[in-house]
Amino acid sequence: MPERVRLRYRLEGVDHGWQEAVGRREAFYTNLAPGTYRFHVTAANEDGLWNDAGAVLDLHIPPTFVQTPWFIVLLVLAAGALLFGAYVLRMRHVTRRLAERLQERMHERLAERSRIARSLHDTLLQAVQGLIMSFHAHVRQLPAGSRERARLDLALDRADRLLAEGRDQIMDLRASAPPADLAEALREFADGLAEPGTHAFEMVVTGTRQPLQAHVSEEIQAIAREALCNAARYAQAGHIVLEVDYGAAAFTLRVRDDGRGLDAAVAQAGSRPGHWGLVGMRERAAGIGASLRMASGPGQGTALEVTLAAALAYEVAEPRQHTKSGTASDITDSTAGRESGTASDSTSRGSR
Repeated sequence: MPERVRLRYRLEGVDHGWQEAVGRREAFYTNLAPGTYRFHVTAANEDGLWNDAGAVLDLHIPPTFVQTPWFIVLLVLAAGALLFGAYVLRMRHVTRRLAERLQERMHERLAERSRIARSLHDTLLQAVQGLIMSFHAHVRQLPAGSRERARLDLALDRADRLLAEGRDQIMDLRASAPPADLAEALREFADGLAEPGTHAFEMVVTGTRQPLQAHVSEEIQAIAREALCNAARYAQAGHIVLEVDYGAAAFTLRVRDDGRGLDAAVAQAGSRPGHWGLVGMRERAAGIGASLRMASGPGQGTALEVTLAAALAYEVAEPRQHTKSGTASDITDSTAGRESGTASDSTSRGSR
């Protein structure tokens, strides 16, 4: 009598006990997770005698794409990409704000320097110039060839030199924002130092020229001018070499001369007592994140090298074609002449 047959079923891993089907011959399961299942069915006749062996059916439910580990990995990668994108946007915003603030500070600094320069020129320099002219007038009244006139002439010559140096410093203060091409600005400055004809000047530019960041260009130019002035006025050099390397990984500036070099005590101390040129160069280099190295010795000339990473130096740091790679070891040999190599732009100025 089939209508009296009773059925019960159980799905391993889902049902905790037997489920009896009343008035039906189907079993329903929803929202089953992917995996392997075993379905058991047993029956009882009209006398209530159950078949313990029953029937068994193995089932396998494959996972959908969103249930695979790859989907989880993609979600993690997408979340990471979103976070990285938000970080990049934030950094761009912060960098732009910092650049704007630096630009504002630079304009304020230039305005203050111009004001100080005008004040010094209109007061101190003119007053000193008037005193020197007055002393010249009094000296001309002394007999020519006398000992007193010779001493006063010597003192006035020194005063004239000091006045010229002071005027140069004021012109530096009045300098406006550095030009886009740093190499050309340094070339003009070095040519002016070589005008008296006491030394020969050579300039070598390697790499693809590109504009530096405004504050970096200002500090690099100040360091180079200080080094060139020291080599031209105090080192008694016969040959000065200025190298500007627009490298893909770093910007490098070198100044080498064959002068008398620094005393051992000065080289060890890093500065000369009462002078702040070397200290100022180190402070400027540290202010822009550059490294400054100097090699010098009595009678061996002086070599100075400033290196700054491309990301900090250039306005847009991109991989560029590098025409010639400079090495830091070049600075250790300050007396050796420059090899005749390939350079993208070089010029030399001989003593006249």
